[in-house]
Amino acid sequence: MSASRRGLERPISMSVCVGLLVWSAAWVLPVEAVEAPELQEAFNTYLGLTGAKAFAVAEDDDGAWTAGYSSGHNYDSEAVADALKRCNSMLAEYGVNAPCEIVAQGIELVDRRDRREIAASLTIPTDSRIVLYDKIWVEGIPFFFAKTRDLQVWMVFAKAKDPFALVYLVNGSSRPITFVPESIQARSLKITRKKSIATPLKTFSAREFEKKVRNREAWMSAFHAMAVALANQPGAQTSTFNGSYNGSYSTTGAPTYARGTYTGTITRWPSSADYAAAYERTAAQVQAMSDQLSSSFESMASTLMWTHTMQPESYYGGIVHFERFKGDQVWVKVPFASEVFEFGFSIR
Repeated sequence: MSASRRGLERPISMSVCVGLLVWSAAWVLPVEAVEAPELQEAFNTYLGLTGAKAFAVAEDDDGAWTAGYSSGHNYDSEAVADALKRCNSMLAEYGVNAPCEIVAQGIELVDRRDRREIAASLTIPTDSRIVLYDKIWVEGIPFFFAKTRDLQVWMVFAKAKDPFALVYLVNGSSRPITFVPESIQARSLKITRKKSIATPLKTFSAREFEKKVRNREAWMSAFHAMAVALANQPGAQTSTFNGSYNGSYSTTGAPTYARGTYTGTITRWPSSADYAAAYERTAAQVQAMSDQLSSSFESMASTLMWTHTMQPESYYGGIVHFERFKGDQVWVKVPFASEVFEFGFSIR
């Protein structure tokens, strides 16, 4: 998006990519005369966009200026290049005789002590009602990030076998805040050529998801135990023998000669000792599987978010699960204290 002392370009579409997740939206700004207060308003709009982003301004000695910003990129370098491109595209049209310079990346102002007046006038709002959005990479993981003066929310969303969001909250206020994970609202959006269908998604509480996993674990244990028991069940062992003979025998003194073949089977049935040994093998294997499932369950349960009261200057985080969906997008609203933070993701 570009702005100048004369007006604003037509709105464009912006998108943010998070691995396989993409969020896209469009913003419309009025076309009107733009002075410094309007530039700050455009800058505030920019701060509310997510993804890697940058804001560029050019101002000459005569006071003519123009600005351009870009949002929705995966990397800062892409955002910087796009913002400069949008700003530079306005220089000739509005007669600005100065180069475009980056004055902000993400939600941070670039430290340039030689800025001209209009660029120096831009500020990061400190009003607690204003929500600032950004995208921040932490150890290779792209987090959607939102904050007010006192609160912060960090989120990563994944449409796995059980869709989930990894959420971190920061209470920078002077009062305790109780957070209820199941208060998070989510909806999926299925986009077709003719219409878009929005469907609310259930948000599982930690207790509900634990119950769901335990039920699944119980069925897995039962089926595995049945399979192991059948595999270890002792059975009858049948062996086959055959051969040939060629010889003589005598019962009254005169020898008799005979030749031929023979064949037969011998069946050995399991003893009580065989059944006891099979039972011990089955019990040991089932116990080992049960221990492994229990360990996996405990690891999973330790990551779930529970209702929690955050003390001032503290943080809390964990995983919140949602029901499965088939939509192209999912929107997540996180009520935190008196603010609602909204994040949008699309599944590529």
